[in-house]
Amino acid sequence: MTTHDADHKPTNKAKPWLLGAALLVLAALVVLVSVKVLSPDDTDESADVAPAAPAPEHSGDSEDTDVNAKGWDSSIADVFGRNIRVPANGVGIALGEAEKLKDTQCDVGAPAELTIQRTSGTQTIWSEDIGPSSVNEGEVPVGYARSAEAAMVAAANDLALFYSGGDSTLEVTKSRLSSPNLDAMIAEAEKGSEKDPHAVNQPAPSAFKITSCDENRVIGDLAMPLPTDATGDPNAPTWGVMRISSVWENGDWKTEIGGVPQPLEDEIDDLEGWQQWVY
Repeated sequence: MTTHDADHKPTNKAKPWLLGAALLVLAALVVLVSVKVLSPDDTDESADVAPAAPAPEHSGDSEDTDVNAKGWDSSIADVFGRNIRVPANGVGIALGEAEKLKDTQCDVGAPAELTIQRTSGTQTIWSEDIGPSSVNEGEVPVGYARSAEAAMVAAANDLALFYSGGDSTLEVTKSRLSSPNLDAMIAEAEKGSEKDPHAVNQPAPSAFKITSCDENRVIGDLAMPLPTDATGDPNAPTWGVMRISSVWENGDWKTEIGGVPQPLEDEIDDLEGWQQWVY
C-alpha cells in the first residue's frame, strides 16, 4: 500500500493522504460518519437551539476574524440531541486555562465535562480545565493539559479539523501533527483542498478508552456515534471505533498520523468499559 502519494490532492470526497493502513482507515471512518449523520436535530429543549446552517470558513489570514472575541451566536444541536455552542468568531472560545501538570497524568477518574463548539465548519471539544486554552494564529485550538484524557480531546479536535478540508487542513498539518512525512504533508496541504460540506455535521465522539500511556505518548480509542446500526436501524445505538495517538512535543499534545494500526473491532453497540463524555 502506498505510504505517500505526492500527486494526490485532498478533496472532500477522498482521503487526504495515503500514509499507511492506519490513516486510510481513519479517513474512511470519518467519511462514513459524515455520510451517515442526518441533518441536525432541534429537539434539545435545554438550550436556545436554532437550525444548523453551513458555517463560514475562517482562514488564518482573515482580517475580520477576531480570535479573542467572546460572543456567542444561538446554540444548535446535533442529531443526537447534544447542545453545540456557536462562537461568534467562528474559530472557538476557550472556556478556561488547561491545568498545568509537570508529568503526564495517565489515570482517568471521572471524565471532564466538555462542551462542543462549531468551529471552522466542524465540531470540536472544549473544557475548562484540560483544554484547549486558546486558538493559535492559524485559528486552530491549542494548549492542552498533560493528561491522557486531554490527549484524546486534542487528537479528536485535530483530526476533525484536519479532515474538514480547506484552510483547516493546512493549519492543522503545520502546527498540530506529528509524522515522519510531515514536510511532504505540508507541501501537499499547501496546494489547497475543498472544504467538506459534511464536516459541519460530523459528530464529536461520545467516549474514549486509553489503551497505552507513558510520559510522552498516549494511545487510545474514540467512540464516534452513528445514527443507525449497520442495518439502518435508528433504534440500535452504534459507535464507530477510531484509534488515535498523541505525543507530547514542545509543551503540548501533537496528533500522530499513521502512528498506530486500527483496532479489529471497528463498530460497537454499547459503551461498557468506556469513559463517557458529558456535553
